[in-house]
Amino acid sequence: MSHRRPFAFERQLDRRDDAWRFLHGTPNISALHAARPGLEIISRVGIEEIRDRSTHQTSRIIEHAESRGIVVNAPKEATRRGGTVALDLPQGAEVSRALKAREILCDYRPGAGVRLSPHFYTLDSEIDAAFEAIDEIARTREWERFATSGSPVT
Repeated sequence: MSHRRPFAFERQLDRRDDAWRFLHGTPNISALHAARPGLEIISRVGIEEIRDRSTHQTSRIIEHAESRGIVVNAPKEATRRGGTVALDLPQGAEVSRALKAREILCDYRPGAGVRLSPHFYTLDSEIDAAFEAIDEIARTREWERFATSGSPVT
């Protein structure tokens, strides 16, 4: 698709000079079709409602973190914050693995920390449970079970 005439099958590539230059190959029609139900759900719920819910829940995460003395690597101001809050936890990679073992979805990035990204369907009680799990993982040192997992992917 980055070719000016992608279906001319010319031997020489004549690149586009607009944003379409960054595309390549045939668009994945199956994936575009599979995405439709998700787009329909977002349309029904509403972008403003989703953003309001995200702001509420990321604020809840920050409140939980600050009440525990956890450093937050995300803007405090909701207008500057997206839908992810990173927590600078000791043994963050191991804690993220322990959380996932409990089926609490998160990930870890060096320099950022354990990232929590609630969605509009996430319950406030699930956020509360995530912090209860973080407390327990730290208190019992459960994170040590995951210290030898060498995978950089969390």
